[in-house]
Amino acid sequence: MTALDRSPQRVADLEAVRWGGIERLTPVSGDVTALVFPDRAFDVVTILEVLEHLPAPLAGAREVLRVSRRFVIASVPSKPDDNPEHLHLFTAETLAGLFQTAAGELGLSIGVKCEHVLNHMVAVVRVG
Repeated sequence: MTALDRSPQRVADLEAVRWGGIERLTPVSGDVTALVFPDRAFDVVTILEVLEHLPAPLAGAREVLRVSRRFVIASVPSKPDDNPEHLHLFTAETLAGLFQTAAGELGLSIGVKCEHVLNHMVAVVRVG
């Protein structure tokens, strides 16, 4: 399992988990809008509570689709809140549309299903 974060502290925390006995965990410092992984590097990619923070969420959606072979699972808040770091609020339609646009740019065929859970929305994107 590879876990990516742009925060050095979170990467250090993940590294501590690895050294604490979860040896299959590989923490990586990086930016979801410019992933260093090759195309189709992972079976499943999760992007949980990230897209709403990105100035350009399409870039993040495009990158996770690019590196996924089978599925992308994304979660975002489903209602407005007072978090000043939340730059975007998605509906089921806009979240699905984000992934459809990203897939089109990559020449990928996808299917997207969005479901609401308590105060959040989860998108399951089938790649290919």
